[in-house]
Amino acid sequence: MPILTLSQVKARLKIDADDEDDNLQLLIDAALSTFEEVTNRKLFELGASIPDEVVNGIHASPSIVQGALTLIGYWHENPEATGNMEKLPKSTLWAWNRHRFLNVG
Repeated sequence: MPILTLSQVKARLKIDADDEDDNLQLLIDAALSTFEEVTNRKLFELGASIPDEVVNGIHASPSIVQGALTLIGYWHENPEATGNMEKLPKSTLWAWNRHRFLNVG
């Protein structure tokens, strides 16, 4: 099962029509990619096996999904928003920052 589905996003944004599906899928992919960039993590579906060599792997928890949904909603309402980390919604950063991977050794 995907980490975040188009139907979940459409329900969150209260969208019934299919005319935005391609754009919404792009936003889903971008949000999950942004999570990986911001946290230095490799995201895996719940229940998926994380290979031993992927030391920064993490399963998609509810807080990770919530942060992605918030970011997708923000981008949907503000299409001119940039990918600058300082411009990410504070609630997204709050949900994601606890999952940051710091390689200290």
